[in-house]
This record gives sequence, structure tokens and C-alpha cells, in this order.
Amino acid sequence: MFISYAEADRAWVDGFLLDALDEAGASVHSEDAFALGVPRLVEFERAIQQSRRTLLILSPAYLADTFGQFVDVLVNSCGATATTSAAKRVPSRR
Repeated sequence: MFISYAEADRAWVDGFLLDALDEAGASVHSEDAFALGVPRLVEFERAIQQSRRTLLILSPAYLADTFGQFVDVLVNSCGATATTSAAKRVPSRR
């Protein structure tokens, strides 16, 4: 599962979400695993395409980030062609 989130949400992701997903047995990666020297856009595309699921943390900070908006479009684009399942958005509250 690839997770995309705003920098402002890092403390919640690192302090709660990653632990909960790990306890549930989910295999998770985020921007922290991106290769150095590779364009960020290329890494985002690779991460989304190689993941069975993509989790966007849609916080106010994420929605205000223009790159976050781009990632949302990229996920929907990749999800539209995925054969495993349709792209879904599941609202969640922190």
C-alpha cells in the first residue's frame, strides 16, 4: 500500500497510522522510500502503479497542497485502468 500525505500530517501518520497498519499486517511504503536522484513525479507514478492500494490522507493540508492535488489525479488515472478493483475513496476522521 502506498500512502501519500502532506508534510503537516507526518506526525499523525508516523505516530499512529503506520503502527496501526503494521499491526494489521499491511505492507506500506511512502515518499520516504523514494530513490534519491529520481524525479519525484516518476517515483509517485511507480509507487502508485506497483501498489495494490493507494491511501491518500485527505486532510486540509493535503487538499491545500497543489502537488497533493496532482497525486489525486494520478491515482484516479491509474485506478481507472487497474484490473484488480475500481478506485475507491473512503472518508475517515482522525
